[in-house]
Amino acid sequence: MINLIVTDVDGTLASHEGIPERNLEAIRYARAKGVMFGIATGRDYGTLLERTEPANLTMDCAILGNGAQFVNARGEVLSSAYLDKESFIPVTDILESFDLPYMVFTTDGFYSVDPDETKNQFVTRSVLKFGAKPEDFEQGGSLSKMACANLKPLGDKLEFLKRDLEILKVESFSRELGPIELGKEKLANLEGISYLSSFMDNIEITDLHAQKGFILEEAIERFGFKKEEVMVLGDGLNDSSLFDLFEYSFAPANAEEEIKAKAYKVVSSCEEGAVADAIYEMI
Repeated sequence: MINLIVTDVDGTLASHEGIPERNLEAIRYARAKGVMFGIATGRDYGTLLERTEPANLTMDCAILGNGAQFVNARGEVLSSAYLDKESFIPVTDILESFDLPYMVFTTDGFYSVDPDETKNQFVTRSVLKFGAKPEDFEQGGSLSKMACANLKPLGDKLEFLKRDLEILKVESFSRELGPIELGKEKLANLEGISYLSSFMDNIEITDLHAQKGFILEEAIERFGFKKEEVMVLGDGLNDSSLFDLFEYSFAPANAEEEIKAKAYKVVSSCEEGAVADAIYEMI
């Protein structure tokens, strides 16, 4: 019996057009049967709500920052695995050595060395890769809560680390894959961190223990659930730990090949309602 559904958002629950109504209907169906619903995402709480609120979708819990935080329905942090501040300078030095822009996701908002330039590069990438519109990122736009649209200047790194904040993740990106791959090779030499890619052209760096599957494994103990009572869904490499640790793992047809190979079952694409397919399969 399934007691908890946990799904990734971008590319799984939602397409670039939003959350398909078919998925919303299936989630309502499952919750009416007493099944809890949670989300596991690389987003922070604010940008997660940017996706869920337009669809009037609520959740019982969420994994944020790829596993850096586990929060309840109100966004209150129940457990965390923040990046060790001693890792921050070595990580960002590597990114800077390959001229990779990066954004720092913290408990006090988003930071970048050069907020305007980082935003411009991220918006350009989003326009070319996802068909977004530049105006979407401006105040009042549909993507105005995205990290790139709300960056604050990082300033001196040592002074930054003295601030009263915790680091969820460092996210870097590039329109070219070469620098990303070189960055990953260097990051592999650092201890105490984990890095993965939601897309081929980005890197998301977190604490070694900040992975979706690890924090979910810990979280279900709070609810008294067994692993076989949990179903998970995801499409990207940042969902890999979910598929490694939970048997009932579903991948949409648009998922990375590595994720589809690990899946209990591959269902339709995110645009077609992959989450609904999985729910009706199990509940």
